[in-house]
Amino acid sequence: MNKNRKFNQNRVLAWALLMIPGIFLGCTLKPSKASKEESKELQPHALRLLNDREYRRHVQSALSVEPSSAFSRVIDDTGGSDRLVDFQIIDTLTTKYFIDQAHDVVEQMKKKGFGLDCEIEYLTDVERVNDPKAGSGLEDEADACAKRWLSTYQRRLYRRPLTEEETENSYAIYLSLAAKATERKEAFGSMIKSFLLNPEFLFMLHPSSLENEGFALASRLSFFLWAEGPDEILWEHALAGRLQNEEILDGEVSRMLDHEKAREFTKGFGRFYLSSHKLLDHKVDQEKFPFFGAEHKREWLSEADEFFHFFLKNPVKFKEMFTFDTGAIPFFQDPSAIKDSSRERKGVLGLRSFLTVTSGASETSPTKSALAILSQFLCQSITLPENVVTLENTLGEEVEHFRTAEEKLKKHREDPACASCHNVMDPIGLALEQYDAVGGFRAVYPNQAVINQVTAINDQTIDGLEGMGQWLSEHPSLHRCFTKNLYQYAMGRLATPDDQKAIDELTKSWNQGSIKELVKELIHHPSFSY
Repeated sequence: MNKNRKFNQNRVLAWALLMIPGIFLGCTLKPSKASKEESKELQPHALRLLNDREYRRHVQSALSVEPSSAFSRVIDDTGGSDRLVDFQIIDTLTTKYFIDQAHDVVEQMKKKGFGLDCEIEYLTDVERVNDPKAGSGLEDEADACAKRWLSTYQRRLYRRPLTEEETENSYAIYLSLAAKATERKEAFGSMIKSFLLNPEFLFMLHPSSLENEGFALASRLSFFLWAEGPDEILWEHALAGRLQNEEILDGEVSRMLDHEKAREFTKGFGRFYLSSHKLLDHKVDQEKFPFFGAEHKREWLSEADEFFHFFLKNPVKFKEMFTFDTGAIPFFQDPSAIKDSSRERKGVLGLRSFLTVTSGASETSPTKSALAILSQFLCQSITLPENVVTLENTLGEEVEHFRTAEEKLKKHREDPACASCHNVMDPIGLALEQYDAVGGFRAVYPNQAVINQVTAINDQTIDGLEGMGQWLSEHPSLHRCFTKNLYQYAMGRLATPDDQKAIDELTKSWNQGSIKELVKELIHHPSFSY
């Protein structure tokens, strides 16, 4: 009987979740702060589900328990970031997951007494007989305790104040469930489940009224920088309406970026920008690199994280990310790290994570490296022709006669169908050839052929990885492309043609400064703050 009741209850919760108006309709909620004239130019934030990291961190901060299982929402065809997904529909499988997750969270909360500082259970009949002095006043106190904590948890999970009507409705439902439950904690747990399955928790939503605009901004800001809901300091500013003050907002951004929680921004946006989010799933040929194991992937990932976080925390110009000596970063001075003793690394391109994920499993891939550099750092795409002719097909049985990647690609470019793309890509990818498929330095190939790292782009000589980093740092598209990537991450969706004006404005006002300066410019821009 109890199993049937729990099953039916879950079905009701799932049905309620799926039938919330607007989810299937793909609705776009109107901005609340901007005027009608301004709102014509401002593009809406995405209506999207919290991603895995956001879900877990927000539950942990709001309810003091951590979900025990994770789900992945990294969608590569949207640019590699799981914030760039506009979810309008929750399918059956996802619904089941959310129900199971909510049940798991409540079970963990039960073990901790739901984190309550008061008692919500009524006395049993036996307890009443043994304690004649116990009266109805204790039941009133228990109900008041339940009401207070339900309101607290609901407010934290929804990331906004509750109306009196909402508080009373939740309390009324709780009393109805409690009247039928063996223990009142069962009803309390059911209410927590309903909050966890409500779109106001699961989705990043727009404010529906002027009264909510400060809390919507606080929520966007905290999920953008910390991947979780607002803390008490940010909440108090929103409650007092102070986030509309530019100085206070600027101070909050500085506080949040200086906080240890800002590492979540590095794990989210930083890993996406450096492509290191692909590392853990990247396949490496164990026969070719028998020494390479999981600990190397973790080390490579930590390198990328520390590299990006250094530029986030320090007043160093963004473009120096491509030429900076990694030896000057404290993490890279750690004697316990897995070292590359052959030479010092410089810039993003020298990160072993980047060199690994832009290679194949056993060999480097100048084409793959070039495509990654062009698309990720310059926002330039190359449309490959239909029925692409592979290098192996071009060279055929002669492939073994070519001792270097440069020789193979030169022969490949003799095919007119291949030349148009490879004339652009090859000089970029070949500049990284002195590093193998797991980022290790090499002066020669395994066949002892000497590697020529000097290439040329538009008659400009590029001397290896460092020369390519210098070329990128001076490229006119570099800063605008980074602005676009950050803008998309902040907005939670891919940029549209209507966003180009905002991206241009931000690029100009940033004036090629530090990453922190661009973050502040973006947060103050009406596209984010309305």
